[in-house]
Amino acid sequence: MSKVGSKALLKRMNRMRVLNTVRERAHIGRAEVADITGISRASVTYLVGELVKDGWLIEYDKGETTQA
Repeated sequence: MSKVGSKALLKRMNRMRVLNTVRERAHIGRAEVADITGISRASVTYLVGELVKDGWLIEYDKGETTQA
């Protein structure tokens, strides 16, 4: 598998990890998602932004997200 393919796969897997963590715990902050998943805080912030933009999450207050 090429490096580009590996990066795309890793990104998809991390998106699912973030989404599943929010689904399981609801009203969880990004820092806590990062701590639970082991994904960097910067990556979690980026992925949450994408998930919000794509309609998978709704963001409430600063740092809290929930499933759409």
